[in-house]
Amino acid sequence: MTSSAVVFIDYENARHYAPQEQSWRRGDLDPWQLARAVCGLGSDLDLVEVRVYLGVSNEPLDEADRKRYAKLSRQWERNGPVSVQPLRTRNPNAQVQIVKELYTQLSIDLLNWATDVSNGRDVPEVAVLFSADRDCAPIVKRLKACSQSQRTYRIDVAAWLERSSRKPVPGGLLPVSDAELKKHLLTWPEYMGAEV
Repeated sequence: MTSSAVVFIDYENARHYAPQEQSWRRGDLDPWQLARAVCGLGSDLDLVEVRVYLGVSNEPLDEADRKRYAKLSRQWERNGPVSVQPLRTRNPNAQVQIVKELYTQLSIDLLNWATDVSNGRDVPEVAVLFSADRDCAPIVKRLKACSQSQRTYRIDVAAWLERSSRKPVPGGLLPVSDAELKKHLLTWPEYMGAEV
C-alpha cells in the first residue's frame, strides 16, 4: 500500500551536499526531479507535493541572485506541484538571519503539516525532509516521538549517497539517531534517472 507524501527540501543544503559528479558542477537542482527520485527509491510513497525553502536577500547587490531564483522558482512550479518558500531580508549582514528564519519557517511548516494530518485534513500522511542541517533535528525528533503515539503520520529523512562507498555523503545526513526513522538515500544517477 502506498502513502501520499510531501517532500520538504532545504534547497541550498541539498545542493551543497550533492555528490561531486563529472556531469554536474554545483549547478541547480530540480526540486520536483529530486523529490520524484526520493519517492521512487523502491519506497511506498506517492509524491503529491514538494516544498522548497531557500534564502534570498533583498539587497541591491543581490539583484542577479534574486532574478535567478525567481526564474528558477517559476520553472520549478511548472514542472510539478512545487511551492517555493523564499525568505527575504533587508539586513546587509543577514546571512545568519536568513538561515535561522529559513529553519524556523521549515519547522513551523512541518509542525502545521503534522497537525493537519492529526486533525484528519486531506494532506499527505508522510513528510520527507531533505536537509542535513542540525537546526532541523529537534523538530524531526519531536514529530517522530509524537507520530509513534498517534500513528497518524510518518516523518522520514532523505540524503545524498556516495555511489562508491554506499554511505551518506559526509555531513549530508541529518544528525538524528533514531533507528526507526526511515532514511531515503539517493545517488546522483538515481536523481538523473528521475528526469521530468
